[in-house]
Amino acid sequence: MWVWWFVLIVAAWPSLAWLAIQRRGTWIYRLCILIMLPLAAALPWMAASTSPGLRFFLLLPSLLLMVKTWELAVNKPRKPVFLSDFRSLFWWSILAPEGEWSPDPEVRRSVRAQAGSTAASMVLKFVLFLLLLGLNDAVELHTYWFVGVTWMAFALYFALGAAIDGYALVSRFLGIEQPAFFDAPPLARNPRDFWGRRWNLWFTQTTHRLIFQPLGGVNRPVFAASGVFVFSAVLHEYMVVVSLERFDGRMIVFFLLHGLATILFSAFAKGIGQSLTIPRPVAVAMHFVWFIATAPLFFGPVNEIFGQSEWGLRMILSCVGF
Repeated sequence: MWVWWFVLIVAAWPSLAWLAIQRRGTWIYRLCILIMLPLAAALPWMAASTSPGLRFFLLLPSLLLMVKTWELAVNKPRKPVFLSDFRSLFWWSILAPEGEWSPDPEVRRSVRAQAGSTAASMVLKFVLFLLLLGLNDAVELHTYWFVGVTWMAFALYFALGAAIDGYALVSRFLGIEQPAFFDAPPLARNPRDFWGRRWNLWFTQTTHRLIFQPLGGVNRPVFAASGVFVFSAVLHEYMVVVSLERFDGRMIVFFLLHGLATILFSAFAKGIGQSLTIPRPVAVAMHFVWFIATAPLFFGPVNEIFGQSEWGLRMILSCVGF
């Protein structure tokens, strides 16, 4: 059933969005928005409750379209060109996180020229992911939580990074640009660097427009940043609730802790931190220890949904018939 619902969304959501743009400020516009939100929100619920992993994956396009409905409602896309004509709107809608199609052939050729570096990045991350799977087969990694969580963090990063690069590769072959998603998150030196400049950059930029700035931005940084992290905490907990059909709470604690750490670090950096220089390797190591120490709050629910600690190369090979 979820397949047909997905097809319905791909067919209906961009058309409703375009109609809303043409009728902005009228009752038709409001009606379109009211239809688009539940249309996207229903997608993960179309999968069986016995398939939590599938529900989680379906949440990704569902949440993306709900956020894009929000952007459309307040007229704050990352680039106004996304809403300028139906073709641009269509690619922005269906290619996650937001496909950027240009009518200029030169721009599209320039985008296609990036395909080689994207493919190399994808292959490297996929190979590293396979090596980690093989390591999990060969060695008992999960006896010690620090080792097990570190393995899960890197396995998730390489798997997600390879998948995102693969998706971007297809888009770039079509001449459609995608925004950067990661910027070497393992090299983050502090919580603000990790969440603000390195991890899920699309989410960071989008919540900056939709939440941080409306809540006061740099004039009320603590209040505005708190709003972003509360939203992230609720959003990730919702993903767990949809996948497992129960409230867990660990995602909320994880993101609120990291929100507090980010705010405290920012205050520290503006005060004592101005006269304190920490060598980059030391700063990276300190942040890594902090992240892994709190990561069980994140990976606990993830492991329940995907059974990540059991991932292995033998399991993957058996799934594809070897």
